[in-house]
Amino acid sequence: MDRSQKEEMVVQLKQLFQEQTLVVVTHYSGLTVADLTEFRGKMREAGAGYKVTKNRLSRLALDDMDFKELGELFMGPIGLAYSEDPVAAAKVTVEFAKGNENLVVLGGVFNGQIMDIAAVNSLAKLSTAATSSICPLKTPPRTTRFLFFLANSTVTLAAATGSSE
Repeated sequence: MDRSQKEEMVVQLKQLFQEQTLVVVTHYSGLTVADLTEFRGKMREAGAGYKVTKNRLSRLALDDMDFKELGELFMGPIGLAYSEDPVAAAKVTVEFAKGNENLVVLGGVFNGQIMDIAAVNSLAKLSTAATSSICPLKTPPRTTRFLFFLANSTVTLAAATGSSE
């Protein structure tokens, strides 16, 4: 990859981070080509996407973003699951990871808010239909904070009650 291709990749990644409501960072070491093809197919069916990225270029794309700390997750083979839908990328990624130990969710960003693994898992449990009724494609900040609160509250409640679901 020459310099101009790298610059174009940084522009594309920056655009992805700015335009997508949800980006989930994953580690995909050990996934076969067939596994990745199957995963990408499921992502497309849900209206989401998956992109394997170069860590350094991804960090460069985050440089002037409010959530550049997300770059700390970029070590090893990293892929980005993304969607405009506030739930689709999380739901498909978490579900696929349950059946394939080689796909590991590391965290993500939801409308500019960094999410840990537990928050991504909680977001994946929300129904797309339920969130779409309160959440248009470009989610307003108030709704984003509500969904982020809801996802984190589920984690806190589960931890307090000793429940794993």
